[in-house]
Amino acid sequence: MKKFLSLAVMILLAGSVCTQAQTKAERKAREAETVKTRLENRDYTIEVLTVHPMGGRSIQVTPDFTLTVKGDSVRSVLPYFGRAYTVPYGGGNGLRFEAVTRDYRQEYNKKRKETQITFSVRTDEDNFQFRLSVFGNGSSMISVQCNNREGISYNGRMATRERGAEKK
Repeated sequence: MKKFLSLAVMILLAGSVCTQAQTKAERKAREAETVKTRLENRDYTIEVLTVHPMGGRSIQVTPDFTLTVKGDSVRSVLPYFGRAYTVPYGGGNGLRFEAVTRDYRQEYNKKRKETQITFSVRTDEDNFQFRLSVFGNGSSMISVQCNNREGISYNGRMATRERGAEKK
């Protein structure tokens, strides 16, 4: 009887592990579909977690810093650490602006399973060239080249409902 009971427990545990694995795979597939849909609709927010200045160490930041694309406009609330060559008196706004995107291009790389996005933005202070790499799980890299400042890059994640990180 003890053997039967222990066998039944093992079968239940094995079934539970298979169900969890299936659920995890389903969750990953749903997340990848969400990322793909948001990119196709040009309606996404990337929460920045790490900043990589050109001349210094990486800096961990809170996910309050974001890059949001909605249609043909972009809202950048990104920190800037680095050398500025020309800025307005008082320091200017840096990478905190809302503007219209120009030359927006999006291309999927099947081999690397990532979407490459490039666009440019012109503000009163500077011209910015953005290059984004977004992977199926939502992890993202942002590289920004400026005319009046050193370039800078960021690592982060796309905000999705599955992670509860959706921001309005």
